[in-house]
Amino acid sequence: MVARVALFSLILALSPGFADDFVVIVNASNSVESISLKELSKLFLKKKKAWEGGGPVVPVEQAESAPLRASFSEQVHRRPVSVLRKYWLKQAFSGTSVKPPEKASDAEIIAFVAKEGGGIGYVSADTALPASVKKVAVQD
Repeated sequence: MVARVALFSLILALSPGFADDFVVIVNASNSVESISLKELSKLFLKKKKAWEGGGPVVPVEQAESAPLRASFSEQVHRRPVSVLRKYWLKQAFSGTSVKPPEKASDAEIIAFVAKEGGGIGYVSADTALPASVKKVAVQD
């Protein structure tokens, strides 16, 4: 029995779940409470450009060199930042879309999302959030 519990614990620890190193935030006026990983990826890749209730989605990214950006990219898009760099170059050259703006800190991400009604971003999980933004639950 102890061996089964240990094995189960090991499997859970190694399972590719959603990490807790970042949280997804939206403007406090947004009615969204939770989002799937698939939809989150579509929002950040600008494949989905409007919220369910209407209004444009305005994503903002961490700086390309930020470790949090690498973690978000791997977990949400299932691709490294280098692959997404190529994706955005292709989008720009084809005139389809431009990549989301990048900010250098959690504070800048929060300020951007607070200012944009349709804003969505991600910050370190331990970052204190003001009332102008809210955390969104992310589901696998």
